[in-house]
Amino acid sequence: MGFSIDIDDSELKRTLEELQNAIAAETLLEWANAIEGTIHQTCNEHIKFKGEIANGEFHIDFTPMTSDDIDCVIRAIQEHLSSMHPATQKFYEQVIESFQSQRAKM
Repeated sequence: MGFSIDIDDSELKRTLEELQNAIAAETLLEWANAIEGTIHQTCNEHIKFKGEIANGEFHIDFTPMTSDDIDCVIRAIQEHLSSMHPATQKFYEQVIESFQSQRAKM
């Protein structure tokens, strides 16, 4: 007894392209900009959370002043997670974990 699964090449290509786009530096930057807007709307203008692309790599420039700043950024990221592609979500979940670790050291 056996079975097989047929995968249409165009479907596989579309899925791979979608995954590549979800973790592309430009996509991460777009989400960082959205998160930054949420931070400034809901918390405080002084919080610096800026996505940047340097040498083709994505970086976040974040300088917290207080643990409340970190909490605000975490809430802002969480507000956007459900709208992200799962691969993008995973990246920003790691960002949250990093910020939580940083907050614990304050």
